[in-house]
Amino acid sequence: MPTDHQAHFNGDGTVVVEYSPDESTPTSIAIVRAIAAIEDVDPIDLECTLHDYVEAEALDRLTAHDGLGRLGVDFSVCGYRVRVDNSDTITVFEPD
Repeated sequence: MPTDHQAHFNGDGTVVVEYSPDESTPTSIAIVRAIAAIEDVDPIDLECTLHDYVEAEALDRLTAHDGLGRLGVDFSVCGYRVRVDNSDTITVFEPD
């Protein structure tokens, strides 16, 4: 994972990714990288795509830092539950 994304594997079935979204590395890319880290594969080798579950460009616009207050987005992708908030954190919950 690039240095702008730090993954922390918790013992409770979650992976927390702290990220710094920008034009070159938006939230959608950070999510794909987090899931790839869990599965220990290159992001290109994932068996599913984020686009199968959400509109990635809309997600990136929605989670862009705009100073409008707290925002939380929860959704499922590739069997994982994903939570994105505006404190530069993505939490990926592993499947049961």
